Amino acid sequence: MKNIEFKEKSNYLKIEEGGQEGKYVRITKGTFSNKIYIRTSNLSKFQSNLLINLEAPGFKIVSQDIYVYLGDQEQAFRIGVSNELLEKVYSLQIKKKEFGLKPIYNVFDNMIVFVMNAPVVIQMPQIITVPLGGCSLPEKIQIGNVPYENVEIVYEFANFLEMNIELSTFTSTFNSETSFRYLSFCALNSNVQAINTEINMKLSGINKNSYQLAFKDKSTNVIIAEVVQKDKSIKPTLNLSVFQTKRSYAKFLVQANTNGVVYWNISVIENYVSKSLEDIKILIKESNTIIQQTQDILYIFQGNKKDQRIGLIAFKQSNVDQTYIDIDELIPETKYIICVYFDTEFRQATEEQCLNFTTLVSFNKYAFSDNINDVLCFYVSQSQTRIKNIINADGLSCSRNAMPEQYYFKYKGVINSNANKSTNIYLIPDLQFENDQSINVLKDLYDAMNIIQDAKNKFNINYISQTAYSYKFKYIQAQNKVDDFQIPNLVNISFKTKGTAYNSALIIDQLELSTDGQVYFIAERYAKAVYDPVKDQIYDSPIAFLKKPTPEQIVSCKNNINYKAELCFKAVYNNGQQIKFEITDLNPNTRYKIYYIIANHFPIIPIYGEQVYEEIVLSSPYGGGLISNGKLICFSLIIFITKIIM
Repeated sequence: MKNIEFKEKSNYLKIEEGGQEGKYVRITKGTFSNKIYIRTSNLSKFQSNLLINLEAPGFKIVSQDIYVYLGDQEQAFRIGVSNELLEKVYSLQIKKKEFGLKPIYNVFDNMIVFVMNAPVVIQMPQIITVPLGGCSLPEKIQIGNVPYENVEIVYEFANFLEMNIELSTFTSTFNSETSFRYLSFCALNSNVQAINTEINMKLSGINKNSYQLAFKDKSTNVIIAEVVQKDKSIKPTLNLSVFQTKRSYAKFLVQANTNGVVYWNISVIENYVSKSLEDIKILIKESNTIIQQTQDILYIFQGNKKDQRIGLIAFKQSNVDQTYIDIDELIPETKYIICVYFDTEFRQATEEQCLNFTTLVSFNKYAFSDNINDVLCFYVSQSQTRIKNIINADGLSCSRNAMPEQYYFKYKGVINSNANKSTNIYLIPDLQFENDQSINVLKDLYDAMNIIQDAKNKFNINYISQTAYSYKFKYIQAQNKVDDFQIPNLVNISFKTKGTAYNSALIIDQLELSTDGQVYFIAERYAKAVYDPVKDQIYDSPIAFLKKPTPEQIVSCKNNINYKAELCFKAVYNNGQQIKFEITDLNPNTRYKIYYIIANHFPIIPIYGEQVYEEIVLSSPYGGGLISNGKLICFSLIIFITKIIM
């Protein structure tokens, strides 16, 4: 097994191979590597979203772009090496892009790849027991390193043996997507006596030189088929029960009275498609064991859950007449059905036996960029509403992508807030229902004081320290700017500029409103500060003649002539938390006019006042330090004030 490990706040990457640490991986040409895992150094869940890009000319990388999401324990990739590559040392470049409030992880820039000629071992069974008049239990032939293109195992055996064509073929073919096949033989000729015979094998295919067949007994290179007499009059019995269920895992106890094969078919109950025993055998023979599966994380919130798989497990009766079926990667908090058949070595099958079960509650974090998106999706799940019906003060809703979505007013500028410390969560009832039950569901949760505890226990969200159910209000109140939706007064704000070695930035500091609300800004250059050495003074060289834009233009990120403004951003103020943020990449030594308006806190569309404020700032030169205009107009704590829009 190989691991890429990320250490927080350190430039450290580790590859583990065979217990040896190092920044390298060994791959036999003509094959793919085993899975190489991306993990944190302390094996904790990832605390941000990352995009890892891997580049190595001449190699095939699956997948080249690897998305690691907040809450993931690990992700994996494989590296493929063709037959044509020379046996030498290569370099794999690693690039990281991190999505979140600030970068957390660092990695090395490259990984060393040793391309070798050492063959990959395919472990074969030593002995296969074939009952007279029946078929052997299937042996799983597994390849750890799948071929770059293909490899085949061709079988040669005595003519009184037959290939079990329900599960096997005369040639086991493996490719980059197929890592296992089943092998089973039959002795159906009534004239055959109990006897031992040899099954010979040879490798074929494009990548045959990359593999070697191996046996436990190194002195042999054949499979021994033991043809034996068995009692075929036993009528099969089967008992299936749920042994254990977890969030994404289930274990089932299987009890039977003779040797045979348990064929299983598991599915989300609402999309279950029944399969006959013959159908299942055909699909397994073709290695087509995934019937339907939804990759889109939106299934968790919109009910489009699809997950149906089939498989088998050989049941060999011994002193203990039971075995287990283990199935992982299930969808949390979902009703499933599992159906099984039991087929003996003599093809005597039981009737289909089914049972229902439900996976435990979990919170799938696979698409969330920060804690806010995490919490938004938690409220969607808990209030049993649609994904767009929960929205925070920033106008953002739960998303399946790396960042939260703006489903309503799609603001084109940069959003600045204290959402990592405090925000408002709004529930927008579904207007197609006369009475949206999600309102009562959410209120009941608050009445029972369960929100924080449920977030911790069920969804592993442990950073909500305080929360309160606030009030209901009507759309008309927000639209008419009355009651709690009046346009706030501007209490305090200051503008500063800062110059660093390669950047000039605008700092908005101490922004405070009288109540919850939003401030929309645009900024445009209008003069360049030019130094006159003769007069030893600085004067303004005009760049543009600017007029005051309308409020509608400001919220649309446009200037007074409806062109896109140079800078466009907004601040979201709530719960008495002053806001400070920085806008970078200003031109140095340049005068900017900043226009801004104030809106109430309605999160769906901007509802603003008519007054347009204006401020002039001079950007700092590179390396110029901090300049203040001196204007004064007057992740451990998150407080969520839940509001219901009626």
